[in-house]
Amino acid sequence: MNVLNKVIYMIEEILELSYGTKFTLFLKQYGCYEKYFKNKNRKSIDIYGVFYNNNAYIMSAFDWSDSPEGHRYWKEREDWWEESLK
Repeated sequence: MNVLNKVIYMIEEILELSYGTKFTLFLKQYGCYEKYFKNKNRKSIDIYGVFYNNNAYIMSAFDWSDSPEGHRYWKEREDWWEESLK
């Protein structure tokens, strides 16, 4: 594991401690838990997005347009996630 991947892993661990349980429940409630992790495992997390918006689990996880579900699907879930944090 190179240094960048170690940093990414540590950031993901910090985020998991912050919102992890709530986010996991959210993904399961909206039926996208497995889809999220399949897509996330294909790409690295967007470090810039995480540093400046630590609620950006969906937004920074992967390129929505490159996912089988497409941009519209993930944008809708991102909006629902943001709403759930209010």
